[in-house]
Amino acid sequence: MIEIRKILYPTDFSECSETALAYAIDFAREYGAKLTVLHVVQVPDPYGPYEAWAFNRHAVEEQLLEVSRQHIAEQLEGKVPMGVEVDVQTAAGLPSRVIVDLAERDAYDLLVVGTHGRGGFTHIIMGSVAERVVRHAPCPVLTVRQTARMPGTEGDAPEDEAEPESVDVSP
Repeated sequence: MIEIRKILYPTDFSECSETALAYAIDFAREYGAKLTVLHVVQVPDPYGPYEAWAFNRHAVEEQLLEVSRQHIAEQLEGKVPMGVEVDVQTAAGLPSRVIVDLAERDAYDLLVVGTHGRGGFTHIIMGSVAERVVRHAPCPVLTVRQTARMPGTEGDAPEDEAEPESVDVSP
């Protein structure tokens, strides 16, 4: 039987990450696993148009991390059942790198990430944190689209889920 003791759920506070949270909580409850909720802030590089506040980078980062902790508390409020252990972490850096490094360093058994399901030109320009995490994670990754059926609900998948997207995850 698969043992899942530690689950990492990175959030960007989007609607699709809310759906992924429901799955992360459900897996944590079912397996008796510890759930870590992580938000990574990415502070712009202090060069170019940002030079004016470069000397305050640390202060800006600290403020963003504090706001992130407050958002996580709001996101979790009333959603975590008794018996599910939750750890809240915030970090600064490149989101995909921070997520993968933390998953490896702390030996997580499962990552649960939301994905916007962007494709085409938008995906090429913006990239995908979820895709980079899937490619480099040291453990299984469950990706959850915003339109996914919530855990514990019945019925058919939403209409736009009828044909799954394929993602090339080869190195």
